[in-house]
Amino acid sequence: MRWLILAIVFWAASGAEAREAAFVDPSVGVTRGPTSEALIPEPKELDTGESIVGVSRRTTLFFNNVSGLPVTISNVTLNSDSNVKAEIVSDDCQKLGKISSGNRCAMALAMNPNSPGPWTVEILVTHDGPGRIARALVNGMTLGERKQSQENLLGLAMSATKIDPVDFGDVEVGTGAAVRSALVYNDSTEDLIIKSIEVIAPPSGLERLDTGCEVDTALSTGESCPITIRWAPSSRSNVSTDIIVRHSGRTGFMVIPLRGKSVGGSAAASSESEGGQGGSAKTSSSSAIPEVRESKRSDDALPPPPSDDEVAKIAASLPSLGEDDVKETKTTRASSAVTAEMPLKLVGTIGQKVILQSDTVNKVVAVGQDIDWDGRTVRLISIKDRMAVVDVDGNERTLKLVMVGPRARPADATGTGSLSGAGASPTQSTQSTTTGGGG
Repeated sequence: MRWLILAIVFWAASGAEAREAAFVDPSVGVTRGPTSEALIPEPKELDTGESIVGVSRRTTLFFNNVSGLPVTISNVTLNSDSNVKAEIVSDDCQKLGKISSGNRCAMALAMNPNSPGPWTVEILVTHDGPGRIARALVNGMTLGERKQSQENLLGLAMSATKIDPVDFGDVEVGTGAAVRSALVYNDSTEDLIIKSIEVIAPPSGLERLDTGCEVDTALSTGESCPITIRWAPSSRSNVSTDIIVRHSGRTGFMVIPLRGKSVGGSAAASSESEGGQGGSAKTSSSSAIPEVRESKRSDDALPPPPSDDEVAKIAASLPSLGEDDVKETKTTRASSAVTAEMPLKLVGTIGQKVILQSDTVNKVVAVGQDIDWDGRTVRLISIKDRMAVVDVDGNERTLKLVMVGPRARPADATGTGSLSGAGASPTQSTQSTTTGGGG
């Protein structure tokens, strides 16, 4: 009977140990005394195999208390390579806090690789048992070329479906606008926020449309938004600038170059557009350009004009003229009353200056200059072909050059340093001489 009881007790103890061994690492076993490692990970090193960028992998690790005493968990730490992001999804070990002898706890991990290549995640569990720290490793391999990994940590990058830089190409001036879009996307493993979108020194007609990406736009991993630019050139010019996008990613900003060229139009239209003038201003200015250029060509071929003292002496030497000597042509705005009251005469030209005479008074006036003449404002508008256009109190008049006599004739027929009226026809010279003699 005694042997039967001992056999039953031995059989019960063996069955309990067998059931306990089913939940622990067969190579470890349960010890009832002091040991160098109280908490043993199962497995100690796990290979998750191959994966691709952006695809998360999950696995579960077990930590067995193989000591004869309870073990208290104080901390769990994860260390991972830069090309993988690891996090604890579920932590049964810290939740329990204390693992009794012969029991175990579970820990679920998620690994998300962000660039190609091998990677390792290290798990450290700190406790108060022998050994103090239990260590487990999770390894993996991410497929892809190493070259791509240099581009996948920017946080925000240009889409591969768009050219770099954004090129408007050749845009016809005045025929409409060219619109281009740059598609940007979040290629990092974290969400990011767009902080600002700026076009650096935009030329005339270049603007960013309020569509797609905006300030404070949040992009999750893999999400994208377009940045749309419109260019309507008004003159011949080139676009060579950048868009600066600031964001909360690792690099903090992204640069999108903009390029383009406007074609067509004329040089005159380009200068008018850049000056901000309208069509009417362009018409009036173009009519005055030939006169200015012609005078400039004439002056380039001549010696320097005489000084103001020499001009004053020439003007003082001119005799007075009668009404028969005046040959003038009134414009549509001229008044007959003004003509009768102030008979102006053009008696000489010197470069961009003229000598005007009224009664016995001679005055020298430059192009664009206003002078006061007996209470009236006289302005010289232009000089061309021995004629001068003057404005008297808002009324335009065209005066023809009149010869004044032998004393005023220049020594040089080209008009150098004196009156350019020399070289008038014989009839004019005879008439002027007779008039001067009568004075």
